Amino acid sequence: MIKNYKIFESHLNRQNVIDAFDSAIYHNNESKINDLIRTIPHLSNNGEFLYIAAFYNNIKTVEKLIDLKIDLNYQDPSNEYTALITTAVQGYYEVLELLIESGSDLTLKDKTDCDFSNYIPEFKLEEYKNKYPEQFKDFILKNDSNKFGL
Repeated sequence: MIKNYKIFESHLNRQNVIDAFDSAIYHNNESKINDLIRTIPHLSNNGEFLYIAAFYNNIKTVEKLIDLKIDLNYQDPSNEYTALITTAVQGYYEVLELLIESGSDLTLKDKTDCDFSNYIPEFKLEEYKNKYPEQFKDFILKNDSNKFGL
């Protein structure tokens, strides 16, 4: 019984940190964000924090979390969006470019079977392909093989 309570208690603590982080990002409370960032590397599945920062287009926090080696490819359970997909959907191109540059998996898809490229204008996609050819190698290979049914 006590073991189950400990698991429940740790889930509540994690959720409290997520809620506090979401609120701090939303209200752009830089000191609270910095306090909370110190706890994030110790939490499992910490990519959710990067997802939240990207969702609110908070580039400073995204940069800090990337420096901490937070999981770039966390997928939100409700829609399977990654930080990369959510920034593409919302048109946050500065954060999107930072995530590409940092090595986000460009091939991950959401629940509707769309990757980030489905949500940005073609000219932006071409710009990123030319600017980051190394990051786009797997993306191009996967998309080319899908076109030919491989």
